[in-house]
Amino acid sequence: MHESRKVAWIMTIIALVVAMFMIIVAFRRPQGALLVVVFAPLFAFTAGVGLVIALQPDSWHQARAERQDRWWNQHPKIKFMAILLGLGGLIFNAIQFVRSH
Repeated sequence: MHESRKVAWIMTIIALVVAMFMIIVAFRRPQGALLVVVFAPLFAFTAGVGLVIALQPDSWHQARAERQDRWWNQHPKIKFMAILLGLGGLIFNAIQFVRSH
């Protein structure tokens, strides 16, 4: 099983669990029902998309991964900037955490 397929299954399961908990919360606390009406279908839609992706064959996942790798190799400056942005965000959050505690 390809790694992206496993990620899609995990995303599907998490989205379904969150949608179920939101529905349970709506029955327990009616004042939160409006949020559930808005967000539960969103999580159900996310679960559906995850299921469609998870059910694709491994060859589809492999081709998609190769296409993404090829794109990142063709755009080294964007790859470098993405890495810098990620590290910058990590450092910023670490500094904010230290300052707040």
